[in-house]
Amino acid sequence: MLRSSATAAYLVLAALFFSAAAFANLNDPDPLWWVVAYVGGGVALPAAHALESRPARRRQLLGAAAALAAALGVVISVFSGRLWPRLDFGLPLGALAWSALEEEEGREAVGLTLLLLHVLLVASLLLPEGEGGGRSSLVSAGAMLALGGAVVAAIGAWVFARPDMIAKQGVAHCEGAFGGLSQLLGF
Repeated sequence: MLRSSATAAYLVLAALFFSAAAFANLNDPDPLWWVVAYVGGGVALPAAHALESRPARRRQLLGAAAALAAALGVVISVFSGRLWPRLDFGLPLGALAWSALEEEEGREAVGLTLLLLHVLLVASLLLPEGEGGGRSSLVSAGAMLALGGAVVAAIGAWVFARPDMIAKQGVAHCEGAFGGLSQLLGF
């Protein structure tokens, strides 16, 4: 049950983004986990939120969102733990961020962090009005805009600012992942 057109617009755009993320991970050595995570949390959970109006079912969805958020937190911690020792913390902050994104675990942690923020936002929308959820308030709108901005910034940084990142690291499963599309876009 959608409470505002802004929420509906956000959920549609997020579903498109996470569908694209799932598609992009089809060539990963372990695609099943990524596709399930991105489609489940990014598409199916918000779709169920939009379609379900019964309070008991919405509470079940809230429980599923909480479990998914907890699982994502654990996986992000594992990826970050693997990444941490390889980072040079003597670098300036911008260079440190790029060096983290040059590592497979860094990119995976960022993707899962975006998914976690999205799942938490959907969970807040699932809460009953009287329990602090489902608000069409400035806070909810701000959260949607912040998450949307983070997604746009991540895509922009990846595609336009650092197209050499994959080639530099020699990530075999990413090179040529989209056929001629990378040549068409010039990277």
